[in-house]
Amino acid sequence: MLSLGSNIGDSEEILRSAVERLHPTKVSTIHKTAPWGGVEQPDFLNLALELTWCGTPLSLLRYCQHLEKCAHRTREIHWGPRTLDVDVVQMYGAESTSPELIVPHPHAHERDFVLRPWEEIEPDAELNGTPITELP
Repeated sequence: MLSLGSNIGDSEEILRSAVERLHPTKVSTIHKTAPWGGVEQPDFLNLALELTWCGTPLSLLRYCQHLEKCAHRTREIHWGPRTLDVDVVQMYGAESTSPELIVPHPHAHERDFVLRPWEEIEPDAELNGTPITELP
């Protein structure tokens, strides 16, 4: 499951383009959410999607970073504004503890902007054994 967000530029078009390139099996509606992480910035547009990926978690991360680069993302402020943010939240049957990528995502359970769109496309999903509907 991937979580996508944008709060710079034409966010709806940026998300639409990323979704198109990921060929998902399920996509949530777009949710407008407050920024997370304490940096003053505009609200985000977020969505969740499921896709079939035959590679490793790190290969999926690389592809997601490629999509971010195509959307002209810069990494100037940690948790700051961005044209596109793509997070690998969970991969069924795969985990990663690499310093580059931890899957399941270590902060997903704290982020409503991840959980609510995810719940929309997969209401029975669990994160680390807990139903996502029971997470804050």
